Amino acid sequence: SYTTTTSLPSSAMPRVLHILVLLIVVLAWHSQHVDGVTAAENVALQDLYRNLDGPNWIEKKGWLNGDPCINSWYGVNCTSSSASGHVQALLLPDNELFGTLPSTITNLFLASSINLRDNKVAGSIPDTIDTLRSLQHLDLGENVLGSSIPSSLGSLLSYSLHYLDLSRNEFSGLVPAFFSGKESSFSYVDLSGNPFICPLPANIAYTGASCINWTITGISSSCITRYLPEYTTVYGQGFGTISGVHCQLSTAAGVTFSTPAMPLTQNML
Repeated sequence: SYTTTTSLPSSAMPRVLHILVLLIVVLAWHSQHVDGVTAAENVALQDLYRNLDGPNWIEKKGWLNGDPCINSWYGVNCTSSSASGHVQALLLPDNELFGTLPSTITNLFLASSINLRDNKVAGSIPDTIDTLRSLQHLDLGENVLGSSIPSSLGSLLSYSLHYLDLSRNEFSGLVPAFFSGKESSFSYVDLSGNPFICPLPANIAYTGASCINWTITGISSSCITRYLPEYTTVYGQGFGTISGVHCQLSTAAGVTFSTPAMPLTQNML
């Protein structure tokens, strides 16, 4: 019997390898897409709908129906209405959004504008916000966002971000230092109406930020052995801004206690 083998000429090998590489790239790209937008973008929008009470939005036409770009989901603007489209803008102001931002919102990697103004968005801005390097316009004003403004947001000033509105929320803590002297980096910025803790960084008057001073005016100790160990009551003003601050108090015997601050305001009594 005879066995014959056929081999490609050595000159054809580079071309074959090139075709194989292209095929692998195309298959990998296709596996990451769902009817147009990437799977990651699709997950971000679905998580947003679920986290922010989508069924009760004022306008929700098209949401969760097929591809966001092809089927024109309300408030979702795309680079194209074809199968090659990506999310370019998320515009849902004054639409009864209620809940917290999903961490997957940072999957909208080509979004240049996000506007969720005048809703009831709570929680915090994800620390990974700095991955949205195409973001130019961010408006989260008039919500109930709290905690601190993430310092990672500042890195976006080195990319495209120039419009930022975080006004009339519940951001506390210190204003991040990246705002200091960066007026020329913004076309518009508004941090007003938030209970930041003093002191403010230098040269941020342009942001409209203000802060609250808290002052200790007296301390008294008590002991209710049946219910609580020894506790200390601190009297003062402006304590509504220090709910995330820990207090350290020392007794005459040199024992130091570290405990979360519990502000008791008129609204809490």
